[in-house]
Formats: sequence, C-alpha cells, structure tokens
Amino acid sequence: MKLLLDIGASSIKSIIKSKSELVEESFLKTDPLSINQEPVLKVDEARKKIFSHLQEQKKYDFEEVWLCSEMHNFFLEETINKKFSPFVSWRYFDETSKKNKNKIEKEIFDYINLSGQNLHLGVPILNFKKFIDDSKTFKLRTLPDLLTLSGNSSNKIHNSMAASLGFLNVKKDTWILEFLELLYPNVSFKMPDILSEDENPYLGSLNFNNKEVGVFGGYGDMQTALYGSFLKEGQIGINIGTGSQIAQISSNIPDKTKKIDLKPFFGKFINSITHIPAGRSLNYIEKNVYKKNDFWEKLSEVNFENKESNIDLLSLNIFENNWRYSKENLNRINSAFKKNQNSFSIILDAFCNEYKKALSLINETKEFDSIVLSGGKLKELKFVKTFFSNLEGYRIQFRPSNEIDETLIGLDKLSSL
Repeated sequence: MKLLLDIGASSIKSIIKSKSELVEESFLKTDPLSINQEPVLKVDEARKKIFSHLQEQKKYDFEEVWLCSEMHNFFLEETINKKFSPFVSWRYFDETSKKNKNKIEKEIFDYINLSGQNLHLGVPILNFKKFIDDSKTFKLRTLPDLLTLSGNSSNKIHNSMAASLGFLNVKKDTWILEFLELLYPNVSFKMPDILSEDENPYLGSLNFNNKEVGVFGGYGDMQTALYGSFLKEGQIGINIGTGSQIAQISSNIPDKTKKIDLKPFFGKFINSITHIPAGRSLNYIEKNVYKKNDFWEKLSEVNFENKESNIDLLSLNIFENNWRYSKENLNRINSAFKKNQNSFSIILDAFCNEYKKALSLINETKEFDSIVLSGGKLKELKFVKTFFSNLEGYRIQFRPSNEIDETLIGLDKLSSL
C-alpha cells in the first residue's frame, strides 16, 4: 500500500492507495505545519506535525509515501556540526531579502531568462542570510527532507521543487551557482542532485512503524494539482486555494515584463502567473478587517452582476510577495468595510478581476479558449462561479470540489507511472 501525502499551506492531507484503488475511508486532513502561519518553524516541530499525521494512518501499514508539498521553502544543515537552521516557509522575508532582490534585478539582467522565475520576496535564494555563517558549508534541504531525516536520503530533488528555490536553470535542470556566489560570496552550499524525468523519483526512506518506508516524489503542489486537474495542451489551468495560479503548458520563455514564470511540468513546461490573491487574502480580511464569524456566509450570499469593473479600484494584493502588490491596498479594503457599501460585493469583484487581469497577460494572443478551474470552497461561491462562466471567449470546465482534491489525484496518477 502507498500513502499519498500533500503537505500544503492550509492543511496536511493524505489517502491510502491499495493496488490501483484509492481507499476513500482512509482520507485524512489535519492542521498545516504552522497553525498560526508563522514563516519560521523549528525542524523538530515541523517533523512532529508530519509524523503525527502519519501516525493516524499507521493502521494501513503502508510501504511507500508519495509526496507533494508547498514550495519556496528550505532549511539548512551545517555540514560539520550537523546543526539545522529552522524550517523557513514561503511566507518569510526580511530587509536583507529586499536588498538581495534589488541586487539580482540590478546585476543579473538575464535572471528571468535563466531561472524562469520572477522574484518574489518569499523565494528562498533571497532569504538565506539570517540562517548562515560565513566561511562555513551548508547542505540545502527542502520540505521533503523533513521525512527522510530519520532514515536514508538519496540527496535528490524534483525539478518542480528545485525551481522554486530561485536558482535553477529551468531549461537545463542545472543549478546556477553564480547567483548564490553573488549574494553569499563567503559561504559554500552543497546542493542536491536533480531527478531526471525518466528516473525513479526515490527520495530516500523514513523509519516508521518498525520498518523502512520509501519516500517518493517530492513534487511541487502547484504542478501536482495541475497534473491532477488533467490539464492538457491548449488549455489554461486556474487553481484557487490558499494561493492561486494561472498556467498553460508551453515551452517558451515568457516576456519578462509581464511577470510570467516558466516552470517545469513533468517533462514539459508551463507558463504561469503565481501569487494571485486567493484564500490567504480573504482569510486575512476575515480575521483582521471584518472580525466577525459570518464572513464566508456573507460572501456566499453575494450575487454576481455582469458589469464593467474598474479592476484597479480595489485589490486584494495585501502581502508583499503577492502579484501586483501595493501597500495602499489594505487601506482601501479597510475603507470599503468602514463605509459598508456593498463591501462583500466589492471584495469579490476585486478578487475575480485579478484573474481577468492575469488572463489578459498569459493569453494575450487569445490562442487559448478553454479554462480548467480547480480548487476548493472559493470556486464554489456563486459570485465566483458566475464570474468565470460569463468570461467572454472561454469555455469553462469546473473540476468537482472534493476533499480528495487535485493534489491527491495528481499523486495517484504520478505514483502509477
């Protein structure tokens, strides 16, 4: 038996696969690594949360774990003393991160062409400074390594996870060490090897339930969800969850002025716009602006009105690593709720029009006319459903909303290859 495991930003989910069938009664959903969304977590605490989840699946006596997880994360192992830094998630950045971002943008003119990556403040290459000492050597690790620390590691990483670190040559699947040398000239890094596409995606093993359990995959959750949504060439995939992305299968390096990334996608590539406001922004507004318990009930009551919107009037890009971030956005949202004039309609209108804006960039030539929309409760809001159904020039395929979602379906498919 295999355990399919998704360690996501909003929860940890798993399901057992017995032979070729998913055991639906085995589905389990528990809290994420950090309930309060702290960007930095002790390695032991992160491992404890993962292994607590595994313990609840212990009765199924699985032999393999197939894994996907949130991306843009790391922890560092000092090679001589074997000490670990904290586990650092995509939510983390500091003042040095901003300086490093400016330095790369100023001194590496072809950064996007090489890495395929638009720099966001949560991208790990910007964020090592606080966790390293000069003249030392550090082994770079990512979330999947949290499982294999108690067993054996193959020292391998999947390219979807590697690309999220910010210094992978996305076309060649090789590390761009010059980027590290620019930002951290006095530090040495030991990098994992990139799994080739035709290679068994074995990451190592963990000691669990009195036996050695193999760990496989270590895929990025974005790519896994798109794979599980059955995205095909000629379609645009939109996944709305804690974060959100728009993607299309492509092999071309995008125009760097459009904030479009090129990411590996299981032997192919996808053009994508990431960090579009979604559940994370709405959860923040619920807890810190609205501050009442009926927030989602209010959102579910709002009807869509098919009218032209000023898509720059209000934006939910309230985090500095969001696409199209502006520090004025939160002030505008606060103002909308204080005035209490159709504030929920205004919020949803702003939310949906971020996708319209992103679609106009990623599909500028109108080459694609089919959208596969996946995700959880956000896409089930009647306002959101009607908005996408009314998009001119597109055929919309709504993926069904199940707890066994696209990431687990993607892992099911990948574990059968």
